[in-house]
Amino acid sequence: MKRLVVLSLTLALTIPALLFARQGSRYDDRQLVIVSVELMNNGSTTLALQIKGRHFGTYKPIVMWASETATVTDFRNLQDDLQAITVQLPRHKSEGASSASGSYLLQVIRTSKQGKPMEDRGSADVFYVTIGAVGPQGPKGDAGPPGATGPSGLIGLQGAQGPIGATGPVGLRGPTGSKGDMGTPGLPGPTGPQGPKGDTGATGLQGPTGPAGQQGLKGDTGPQGPAGPAGATGPKGDIGATGPMGPPGSAGAVVAGRCYDNVNRFVDCANGTVTDTQTGLIWLKDPACFLLVMDFASANAAAAGLHNGQCGLTDGSIAGSWRLPTQWEWVEILKAACYTPGNPALPDGTGFGCFATSPSGQWASGVQALRYWSSTASVDIVGAAYFAALEGAFIDYVARTNTYLVWPVRGGN
Repeated sequence: MKRLVVLSLTLALTIPALLFARQGSRYDDRQLVIVSVELMNNGSTTLALQIKGRHFGTYKPIVMWASETATVTDFRNLQDDLQAITVQLPRHKSEGASSASGSYLLQVIRTSKQGKPMEDRGSADVFYVTIGAVGPQGPKGDAGPPGATGPSGLIGLQGAQGPIGATGPVGLRGPTGSKGDMGTPGLPGPTGPQGPKGDTGATGLQGPTGPAGQQGLKGDTGPQGPAGPAGATGPKGDIGATGPMGPPGSAGAVVAGRCYDNVNRFVDCANGTVTDTQTGLIWLKDPACFLLVMDFASANAAAAGLHNGQCGLTDGSIAGSWRLPTQWEWVEILKAACYTPGNPALPDGTGFGCFATSPSGQWASGVQALRYWSSTASVDIVGAAYFAALEGAFIDYVARTNTYLVWPVRGGN
């Protein structure tokens, strides 16, 4: 539970960390966060309280003040994703005013369209408010019961395996236990199948050679037959005419390689491509050329069919030169620190800033804060493949029948 001290009718609150949900609607599963609170004197004995924060919801929240429902007089959206609630505090029962000094429990609860409190998925924030001078600190109260377990965070990428630790010393050998009683003999098992035929035995020694028989008489030589007549020599054929020379073959296409400069990580090659000097990948400068989302097979086929003359390319590339990035090539380019709602989580041209906040460093055109296919299929789940989420800076896998965007590359380390 948080405690807030009010001095000179002003409230200040430490901003807690903002939690993001990977999926869901705009506010579901997002922690309701109070950014600041201000107690305003409207000239009467009843005071107004203005609360600013994030993820209050789409519909007017419920505000509780000292276990009583405060009247919400205004609820609006501000800049930078902030929202503001203005409430009229209930009158203090004993003194007839809401500004009496003391500690009060303040609670903001997100509601549904019907005005009902949302179920507890980070949809409420509770803390104590102290009005007036702060007295000496009281004794520490008993520990409250543990809160409900929050939703699991996204699964991070697997880290590198650590070094193997040194082998510990061999423990002492424990004493030998006493010999157990002999069990009762089991029933005889069934007769096993007949074993395979044994190998043929070795060949015995060769016996002694018998005596040679008598040599027979030599037969008479037969007469030689007459030689046949020689055949006539045929006429010599004419030499055929030389055929015409074929046309010269065309020279093979020359595909442009990487380009570099002395400052940037991403360098525009002025031929429709951009070189990532860190990974060696050559990216298509205009991914918006592929307007439609596609399933996994269609996305791979579309990238493989890209060639010179399409999507602003003058690099000499042919069909088969391009492909989709792998799962790990996406990991090397995503920059989580650059993600803001509606902007892709990518670095700028230098590699140190952010794509969305550096107009001069936006090295590609038509990039959307959405999901793009990788070429990597899952080895664990049949029919699944990985994608890169530029709207949240994470990698995950889904069924290949899902439809996402296409951004082709070629080359690489």
